[in-house]
Amino acid sequence: MFWNRQQKPAIHLIGVGGSGMSGIAELLLASEFPVSGSDLTRSTITDRLESLGAKIYYDHHASHIQQPSCVVVSSAVQVSNPEWQEAVRRSIPVIQRAEMLAELMRLKKGIAVAGSHGKTTTTSLLGQVLHSLDPTVVVGGRLQHWNASSLVGKGSTFIIEADESDRSFLKFSPVYSIVTNIDLEHLDNYRDLNDIKDCFVSFLNRTAFFGENWICADCENLQSIRPRLNKPTKTFGYAEDADIRITRVEWERTKSLFCLERKTGEDLGSFEIPVPGRHNILNATGAISLALSLGIGLTSLRRSLKNFVQADRRLQTHYRSERFAVVEDYAHHPTEIRAAMEGVSQMFPGFRKIVIFQPHRYTRTKALWDEFVGALGGLSDELYLLPIYAAHEAAIEGVSSDRLAADIGTRANLWGALPQASVFASECSVRQEPVVAVVLGAAPLTSFAKSLAFELESLASRSAVISKV
Repeated sequence: MFWNRQQKPAIHLIGVGGSGMSGIAELLLASEFPVSGSDLTRSTITDRLESLGAKIYYDHHASHIQQPSCVVVSSAVQVSNPEWQEAVRRSIPVIQRAEMLAELMRLKKGIAVAGSHGKTTTTSLLGQVLHSLDPTVVVGGRLQHWNASSLVGKGSTFIIEADESDRSFLKFSPVYSIVTNIDLEHLDNYRDLNDIKDCFVSFLNRTAFFGENWICADCENLQSIRPRLNKPTKTFGYAEDADIRITRVEWERTKSLFCLERKTGEDLGSFEIPVPGRHNILNATGAISLALSLGIGLTSLRRSLKNFVQADRRLQTHYRSERFAVVEDYAHHPTEIRAAMEGVSQMFPGFRKIVIFQPHRYTRTKALWDEFVGALGGLSDELYLLPIYAAHEAAIEGVSSDRLAADIGTRANLWGALPQASVFASECSVRQEPVVAVVLGAAPLTSFAKSLAFELESLASRSAVISKV
């Protein structure tokens, strides 16, 4: 339990269907807080919350603010929201999602995982390797093996994915922190790379003096801020001078094997994770490094890592056969696209890579234009671009998917909207070589990926029947 008051205060969450907000709702429900929430769309997430006892409204109206002691909002909710306005009118406290998480984390030993890329995977890996501590874990994506974005444990450890996008991670005061990397990102909230670095310095210096920071030794941006850190800090990665160093790597289609050693020369042995990609080895090494600091044994670590299951939309394979495959990934930044495509190449050698991508936010697309052109044009055999997903942003003149396609060149095709999955599956099936369709982006493309997987599987089944006749 997080609270020992006789009567726990009721809490209302606006935008409760989002992955981050739903995780908090589950956490509060498991701790026996009365929870209500609102969202515009019914989903499997909101259905689950209702089954756990939450009262969910499927619109936004002032009348939904009944008797809560607190209202929680995500960064996507505008102050003009009628429920927010009603809470202000009635002098009910309105706090950000991160502030609620910070309040809950204060009652336990907090571990925060931050970074421009790899936060969700590293947080879920950490939850896996620290399972013997029975931790509470809150991540920004749905984890398949939990069927939720949070796990409520009875132990004293509280692990969170700390989001830097709106600077809200500065509300946390963890005992331990991991930072995977720093990249040019979220320029709707940051002036430039130096502003981002300054914010990460502030975050890492919020770690307890008796705790520890673990940062990636291979990230130049992270290493450039290290002299400004005033809390105990160690490093992990491929770099020769890392405190825990990756020494040897082997890849198979759906798993990665690697060896680690300490800076002192101590051999930590070999590890295996059932996910591909150099970036995932780094994510796993960050989790291992902190787990070792917490006293977790090597045998336990190896066993936990072998059983790891990725979060949804992280190199998620919806279908695979000898002829066809469909993979979905949340990648929406050039660095993430490169990492995802490296993983796809490892998983499906010899397959023709057909990429479907929807750029996310005008500000990101403009700021990283050349990087998008290089990543999308250089790593796919065919590319299909959808119109930019605005995510509440106003359009920027000259920033569009058709111009992006023109700069990429002949392999780029422009879609005004998603085609019927059955039609696109038929087009894929006429390719001579095996085909992997890679659906990328932060925008909601999961239903298309699943439909495409179904149609390709149906085509494969029909072909098998015909070949037997």
